[in-house]
Amino acid sequence: MGLSIRGSGVRVHVSVVSSILDAGDLEFRGDFGSSSQILVAGSKLVMTSGHTIQFQRFSLGANLTLLLLLLLDNSIEGSRYAVYFSDAVVVDGGGILIKGNTLITTDEDEGVESSVCFYAVEVNNGGYLFVENNTMNAANGVFVFGDTSVSSAGLLRVADCDFVGRTKVSYSALLYLDGSVTLEGGAQWRVEGNVVGAVSVLTIPYSWHKIKLSGSGTAVVLANNRQVDDSCPFADLALPNMIVVSPARFVVGCNLQGDEEVLYDGLFPGEVVVFRCGTCNDNAACYMPGTESVNRGSCSCSCKDGWRGASCLPFEVPDTVVPPVAERAVDGDTSCVVNQTLTNLTLNMWKTHHCYVGVTFNGVGAVLKFFFNGMPLHLPINITLSGCTFLYGAVLQFVGGAEAAESSGVLIRVSQTVMRRSSVVVFALALPQHCDIAVTEVDAVQFSVVQLLESVNNMWSVMMLRNVVLSASSLLVSNVKARAFGYGGFGLYSTGTLTLVSGGSLYVRYCSLDGYEHLFYVHGLSVRDYSVFALLNNTMFSGTSFLYQKQNFSVSDHSVLRVVGSSGSVSNAICAYNLWIVEQSSWLDWRDNDVGVGAMFRYSLITAFIIDGSSVTTLTGCKMGLTGLSGPLLSRADAGYRFVSGCLTVAGRVLTTAAELELNGITNVTMVAACGECTKEGDCFAPLTTAVSDCKCQCAAGGHGDLCVPAPVPAGPLSPPPPPPPPPPPRTPPPPPFGECISDMVYPEVAQAVGSGLSWLCYRNVTFSGGGMSLTVLIGAMTGEVVNVTFDGCTWRDGAVLVLLGNAYAAVGSLNIVVTGNRFHDALLSPEGGFPPHTNITISGNRFTVTRLIPRFCLGVRRPSCVAMNGLAVSNDSAVVLSGNVFQTVTASSSAIYVVGSSLRVSWHSVFAVVGNTFHMASANGTLIYIGGSRHSLSLSVLNNSAVVIRGNVVTRPVKYFIVFLWSLRVESQCAVVFQGNDMQGSLVVFYSVFSSYIFYNFWLQLSGNLCRVSPSEGFTVFNPTVNLRDSTVSVSGNRFMSSTVSPTVLLIPKSSRDLTNGAIVAACNTVNGGEEANYVIPFVYNATILTCSDPCALAASCFPAYTSTASSDGCACTCAEGGHGDACLPVAVPEPPSTDGAELCVQDVRVGVEVSAGLGTSVACYVGVTFAADVVVDVGLMSGSVRNVTLANCTFLDGASLYVVGWLSDPTAGQRADVLISGLESRSGGGVVVANRFPPGSRVTVVDSVLIAEKRVAYRGVYDLGDASACLVVHNVNLTGSVLTIARTQVAAVFRDAVGVLVVGGVALSSCGALYVDGLSVQTALGLCVSVEGGVAASGGSVVAFVDSDFLLCEHAVSVRGAVSVSGSAVALVRSDFLTTENYAVAFYSAVSLAGGSMLLVKGNVHDGVLREMLYAAGAVTAAGSTLSFVRNRALLPRMLTVSLSLAAGAHLRVACNDAGGRVLSTAEEYAAAGFGDAGRTDVAGRDACDRDIYCYAPETASASMKDGVCVCACGSGGYGEACVPVGAPALPPAVGTASSAFVREGVTVRSVFVVPAGASEVTLRHVVLDGVSPVLYVPWMAREGVREDGVDACWGALGELT
Repeated sequence: MGLSIRGSGVRVHVSVVSSILDAGDLEFRGDFGSSSQILVAGSKLVMTSGHTIQFQRFSLGANLTLLLLLLLDNSIEGSRYAVYFSDAVVVDGGGILIKGNTLITTDEDEGVESSVCFYAVEVNNGGYLFVENNTMNAANGVFVFGDTSVSSAGLLRVADCDFVGRTKVSYSALLYLDGSVTLEGGAQWRVEGNVVGAVSVLTIPYSWHKIKLSGSGTAVVLANNRQVDDSCPFADLALPNMIVVSPARFVVGCNLQGDEEVLYDGLFPGEVVVFRCGTCNDNAACYMPGTESVNRGSCSCSCKDGWRGASCLPFEVPDTVVPPVAERAVDGDTSCVVNQTLTNLTLNMWKTHHCYVGVTFNGVGAVLKFFFNGMPLHLPINITLSGCTFLYGAVLQFVGGAEAAESSGVLIRVSQTVMRRSSVVVFALALPQHCDIAVTEVDAVQFSVVQLLESVNNMWSVMMLRNVVLSASSLLVSNVKARAFGYGGFGLYSTGTLTLVSGGSLYVRYCSLDGYEHLFYVHGLSVRDYSVFALLNNTMFSGTSFLYQKQNFSVSDHSVLRVVGSSGSVSNAICAYNLWIVEQSSWLDWRDNDVGVGAMFRYSLITAFIIDGSSVTTLTGCKMGLTGLSGPLLSRADAGYRFVSGCLTVAGRVLTTAAELELNGITNVTMVAACGECTKEGDCFAPLTTAVSDCKCQCAAGGHGDLCVPAPVPAGPLSPPPPPPPPPPPRTPPPPPFGECISDMVYPEVAQAVGSGLSWLCYRNVTFSGGGMSLTVLIGAMTGEVVNVTFDGCTWRDGAVLVLLGNAYAAVGSLNIVVTGNRFHDALLSPEGGFPPHTNITISGNRFTVTRLIPRFCLGVRRPSCVAMNGLAVSNDSAVVLSGNVFQTVTASSSAIYVVGSSLRVSWHSVFAVVGNTFHMASANGTLIYIGGSRHSLSLSVLNNSAVVIRGNVVTRPVKYFIVFLWSLRVESQCAVVFQGNDMQGSLVVFYSVFSSYIFYNFWLQLSGNLCRVSPSEGFTVFNPTVNLRDSTVSVSGNRFMSSTVSPTVLLIPKSSRDLTNGAIVAACNTVNGGEEANYVIPFVYNATILTCSDPCALAASCFPAYTSTASSDGCACTCAEGGHGDACLPVAVPEPPSTDGAELCVQDVRVGVEVSAGLGTSVACYVGVTFAADVVVDVGLMSGSVRNVTLANCTFLDGASLYVVGWLSDPTAGQRADVLISGLESRSGGGVVVANRFPPGSRVTVVDSVLIAEKRVAYRGVYDLGDASACLVVHNVNLTGSVLTIARTQVAAVFRDAVGVLVVGGVALSSCGALYVDGLSVQTALGLCVSVEGGVAASGGSVVAFVDSDFLLCEHAVSVRGAVSVSGSAVALVRSDFLTTENYAVAFYSAVSLAGGSMLLVKGNVHDGVLREMLYAAGAVTAAGSTLSFVRNRALLPRMLTVSLSLAAGAHLRVACNDAGGRVLSTAEEYAAAGFGDAGRTDVAGRDACDRDIYCYAPETASASMKDGVCVCACGSGGYGEACVPVGAPALPPAVGTASSAFVREGVTVRSVFVVPAGASEVTLRHVVLDGVSPVLYVPWMAREGVREDGVDACWGALGELT
């Protein structure tokens, strides 16, 4: 509820004093007349959205005085603006004074958030606008959107303000002007005496805005301001010029940056007057039009008569006197709200006790928000919430002020709380001093982010801290159990700077989190003056870190930061992305954390740990896969510092000596801690500890708790409640004996580390599955002269992870790891870390299929990947070879091989090879080999006679990149990188180095013999921005490109190198479509050699120069020098790639939960046994190749997922066709199948042996949205020119109101021997339309439309056609179909039907049991010319079979034989006339035994007809197909698979919707079934023809219905 005050043009006095407004805004609107006065003083105004005080459509009369006064703790806080003038402000002779306020905004999103915001400003005729002596915290202090104009002795002044800006926005300034400024006629603009933080004093961002000064006495004064932090410019002006017309003045002087005076060179354009501190400038000191003289000694003004004040102003500033605050009664009620449900509430802040017990807060309106600045803090405050529940976005908020207020104590207890469906606890701003806060025993589940009113969300957090200050206060968060169902969430989330000061403390302990990325995300942290920040004994099921730092951390003045005893499968214990400073006798305590195979630290290039000589860091007792350090942990350490470390377990090895610590990046240790020993410096807060006895710290005065920390340890549960006894862990097999394998078993779903003490480890034909399945091979713990690890023929699926965790210092002589013949289905293979000398890792003959991101958070994988590596390093005669594998991904932005975190390193006669693999990437924005690394550790490092080889791989679909190096590539010292003989489709770039590459000292980079079947759009090889060469060679030769549109760029180097010494670039015989049309973009400084295919051989194009003695001139055969290997004389031997012929192209037996765009850019899209929980789109027109094959076999669609098979939008290039087979598809959950658009001649689209069942409307997407219509199978605007669409042996059931089984939208067009075959379709609706053609049917040129051997049940119409039917030289057949229980006509044509040019309508062997309408109906005329209508052996329950108006022209015939209507076989023309066949004289009636090809066959393609075993059989001519010799044959169908179970049982259930008994069921049992509004219908003809029985049908409610 806000307050709106509206003016009506008359003079008013408004006074708002000593008030509290904590919801809604204070609005002034309308016209306030001359001499009005508005006073807002001594009030607390807080608005959580928008603005707090708004002046809207607001106009001021002459001589109006508007006062916003804050003299006694007045606070104005809004989310975007504290004070907002939404229209232009015109001050004509009056004044606006904003003085002495605290003006705060809370949003940080857009950069326009301001303490005071004006749309535009105009001050004239002696008017004034003063912003004085305010404390402001926002992105900007004063923001003006439009132009500013001051004239006729007007005055605009911003003075004596303290402004804290926002470093997160691009522009933050005390005064931000987004418009031009004009001053004239003695006007003044003064910015003086202000103090700002790390922001500018003045910003004018755009060059088209001008400052114009003119007239006597006109001046701009920018003086005596101080900028505390000099990290940004004092003033930021984009002005090309400034117009100052004398005698106007622009005066600048005595402004400070830090403690130094600002230098103005180049800062201000135009003419400015500069004065220095210690001098007196007249214009800066006085308003000169009203000044008689200036005393430069005292820098004081003597005023002319009538001029006022110390500065000689033309008016007198009104006094700012606030009326005394009236005494307000405090509500002392101590009762509790008990066991209620609240959906919205309003709190009385002016009371001492707030208590809620067993209360449910439900919904976004249930915001329990406590404003400390509105509370009687001179009395003790008690806030208790016990046993409460927060649901569906309900929020508990505690809001402080701009600074920590004095209080008599605030006690807050939130305990035994349940938070469901995304609710959150929020603490904001500076909390009062002496708060004792405990949030304990919380059970939280977060399904989505909570959007708070301040336009921020909580990132799934349970608790959010916004610029919180704890001064002499404590906050305990304990025993919180939370689970999030969204990726990227933060358990606790601190925005802004979290400040602990004057003995403040924050403890987070015994919390358990699942599904979160970070336990505690802290944007910035300051712990000082005997304060404590502690994360203790917390657990995370998985995630990225326990503590994530975004901005600077500072621990100073006898303070402590602890991360101790936390555990979980996280990537890193601590993620540090900025500066850490530990000083003035402070302590960093990192002990006893367990991150599994993760790293202890992750840091960025700008991270620095600085410790002074009086402080201590402890790092002991932790368990990790690696330290994560590639440089010293302590970036700078002053003399006297102490760093205690030891007893660390890294990759299974315990580090106990300084040398072992240094090998793992832990250097500069001053004391190595032994396991089990305690020291004063390492285990206690030393400044407040007198001694250590039996590992117990003995505290000096001021020391608290077990460790003598400087602030009291908060009360609360000290340990979590005892958990129930855990179930016994699953039994895992013991290690196999030497030479034997663990084999032929399903492994328990466990996280297990294996290998300790072993030299032999083997798994064969073992299945590993589940997201909790992680098998880590600890190489560092293995031992032996020869160590062997084998995984042979194993299956990994559903989130399982295999980690090969290396340790370069393992006690092994040689190491052999073989991973062969495995199947990875949504599982991850992760070689990680450094491996010892003489390591051979062979990954061959495996099949990888990935449909989603495998969340191995402890690796920080961000994209779906098959193989993920972190810090993989091989050296000293080692090899990693990936060969003969099949990599398949079915989701966007995926990678086959992904190097995460640290670089890939190959050194000292070692090799990393990817050879002879096949890659099927579903999305064109995927990357085969993604070499990530980091800024600090490069992407790829190859050193000392080593090689990386990518050779002989096949890529079947377009990708974004084949290989990309995200950071720098550094290779040197007689090494080689070879990219050779790869066969690929289209891409953006094939070989892409994103940062500068460094190729030094006899290095050879060769890209040769590759085939790009579609040329890369940007370039084949791209070095961005440059490549640095020293005594090395880059060779790009013999590559072939196929392109019909562009000439590809083979080598692109945008910029020249400054590091180029004896480097060579050779490009030879790169061809486009067989010709030499390739482009090169190479700066001239490289002096590249470009050779044609006819030029002599260049050694550097085909041979590694450092190891080649000679090269022949014919074919570039290399003769190797000593140490050279293979055809190219590489420094190491590389295995030949295996053949990729016959590689499996199908995705098999996986579940896909994301939308799939299948087949893009490839000729094959194949899915076998795949379960889809999201839509699948196969756009055949976007595939490649002349023949495009699409197969979906035995796939299941869930959760409303649908399949879209989309043909060409327009006629494709001649010769292209598609073969689409959809076999065994099953959809029972509200999805369907759409076949759309054009399929060119020769195409075959087949849907066979599928089940499509929908109990509610199927919602299709985009252009296929059917509006009110809905169907299981949709044929959408299909054009079949010489192509065939077949729907065969498929069951369709749509059992909702107005359902459609098969819907043909836009009609169907067939020509040039096109065909639509519906063969063996079983379709049922709830008396809706079984097959509905919305549009016409046009068949010509020997085409066929046929419905054969199909069953139609419970239809309004079995087949209905809404448009005209035109058949020319083609056949339409309805053969042996059952039209059963139809409500209306079985077959209905609602428009004209015409047959011409030798066409035929064959209606044969159909059965219709309808008792209301005829079998066939035509609303329009049925005309035939030179064509035949044949009705043979049909049976209808009614005596009338047809309702048609038949017109036969010359050469047309109506032929009938052996039809049964109303139980009577029709035998005469008259009987047929009575059955609806029309004029008896036009009907040709054949006898029962007649076999006439004109009746039974499509005569133009029939040679003869004869009786065989009582059946008339057609013998086809050369152009006839099938039993009726129609002109297009039905395609061969795959063999029918096994049938469904013969028994259908439903027992002990309540049925509220229709269910379908599957075709072929011979036994149906419904026992103890409650039919809630549903009548059972058992349809016998769909079931087996013999042995049908029903047993024990109980109709517990409603009618039993009908058994048919």
